[in-house]
Amino acid sequence: DFLAIDWGTENITDFSVVVLNRENGIAYQSSNPNFEWDGTDQGGEKLKGTFIYFVTGTLNGQKWQQSSSLQIIY
Repeated sequence: DFLAIDWGTENITDFSVVVLNRENGIAYQSSNPNFEWDGTDQGGEKLKGTFIYFVTGTLNGQKWQQSSSLQIIY
């Protein structure tokens, strides 16, 4: 499973996604709108628990942002 966003035909620029762990440490970040996060940390270790992610960008010329939580369970 991956965390990803399917933009379809939408035009996204100035993109950023940041995933934070419970201690507000960065578990993952990317400026690529076609990212796929597989739930691993920067060292490739599998993570588990609850995370919050923030997505920002300019979508079709308008500033856009969204946040939500996700849980990784094995």
